[in-house]
Amino acid sequence: MILPLGQHEDDQQLWLVRKLDGQMRVEKLGGVRFVPLISPLFDDPEQWAEE
Repeated sequence: MILPLGQHEDDQQLWLVRKLDGQMRVEKLGGVRFVPLISPLFDDPEQWAEE
């Protein structure tokens, strides 16, 4: 399992948690930032690209 942990969206650490040979292993992968996947462009249908 991969988890972003931290108090703020712009100050989180990415952790990998897995079970190997019956024991839990935790590894810190580094710093990450939250990036919203929803664009404000979706609020206005005139901005949508259609083919």
